[in-house]
Amino acid sequence: MVSKVKIKSCLLQIIALAFFIAESINVNAQIDLPNGNFAKSIITISGRVNEEGHELQNANVLLLKNNIPVNEVTTDEIGGFSFTLKTDNQYMIVFSKSGYVSKKILVNTENVPINTSILRSGIDVELFREIDGVDFSILNQPIGEFFYSPNKKNIDYDKNYTNSIREQLEALQNALTNRQRQIKEEQKNKKKSTPEQLDSIIKSRKEDQDKKKNTESKFLQGEELIKLNSRKNNGISELDEQSKKVNEQKINEVSAEKNRKTAQKVIAKKKAEEKEKLTRDSLRSEEVKLKIKTNASLNANTKSDTIYEMNEEDAKAVFNEQLSKEEFNVLLKELAKKYPEGFTTIVRKYPNFTITTIVKVFNSKAEEYKLIKYNFASFYKKNNDDITEAVFKEATSGVKLNQD
Repeated sequence: MVSKVKIKSCLLQIIALAFFIAESINVNAQIDLPNGNFAKSIITISGRVNEEGHELQNANVLLLKNNIPVNEVTTDEIGGFSFTLKTDNQYMIVFSKSGYVSKKILVNTENVPINTSILRSGIDVELFREIDGVDFSILNQPIGEFFYSPNKKNIDYDKNYTNSIREQLEALQNALTNRQRQIKEEQKNKKKSTPEQLDSIIKSRKEDQDKKKNTESKFLQGEELIKLNSRKNNGISELDEQSKKVNEQKINEVSAEKNRKTAQKVIAKKKAEEKEKLTRDSLRSEEVKLKIKTNASLNANTKSDTIYEMNEEDAKAVFNEQLSKEEFNVLLKELAKKYPEGFTTIVRKYPNFTITTIVKVFNSKAEEYKLIKYNFASFYKKNNDDITEAVFKEATSGVKLNQD
């Protein structure tokens, strides 16, 4: 007969084994449950690294969790990267490559519901080459912040943060563009200059330096003469008085010329500002008209406008962000009447971004897709709602996006 001690020992071993199995299931963050659910949420982040619109291979993509490095990959032949994240953490993704300026984005995975599988793709980041004379300090902070959006049930970018740094990023892009243009112009001029021209330039610069030294020498001599006269024991002589008057006259002439030039600059600046305001007001009026009605031709498959300048209010009108749901439905009905069956593409280029609008008409019903492309990121919309790059490409499959 089996003793009670052995039976009790077997029961304890069975209870311990059951407890171990239960703990193993809880520790496994991605184990499948019945009906396709998950014990904990799975979050996958993916995107591409580009340089001036071209895929950037072998770029380093570093993943930090709560400021501690946890993973690092290099981009593939199409510049792609991918990470799997855990919930209730704050991640920093740093993009870098030798000879390029690093960029980074922040991803907050708090408030993600359990039993959720999330795939956030379409995070495109463009790296700039290092160039002397350009201040890249704005890139020390994240260029974008992402968080879980309950409305979209996905990881989405923080619009308020993007808007808060957009002006600085656009200023950086302008400075970078101007510096690149300056370097190209210098290289172009250097190639065109012959040895004789270079000698002439050097000679001209030397003559200018000699003239400057001569002028400074004469001015110093005049000052010494005034000091000498002022030290005479018998007061100010007639020569001293004349020298003083001549010196005062020269000072007054220089001051008057300086004031005249300053006044001219103020007037020219005021005229330029007035001209810019008139141009901006005119463009604003035209852009607001496009809020409901577009200038695109009925028979044109693609329309590309010239480069515009717009302020934030005009940009919102172009993006249709000021339209209510009802107003946007009215816009879709007008688009369905205006455009033929199939796809019509309208491309509008601005100094720092490009908006590609694709109107899809099927069975007299219209859908509007937008690709808003900055140099630092791209955003996608369907009927004024944010979508991922994958959804955008699937819906507009076969449409050639001509943004050159």
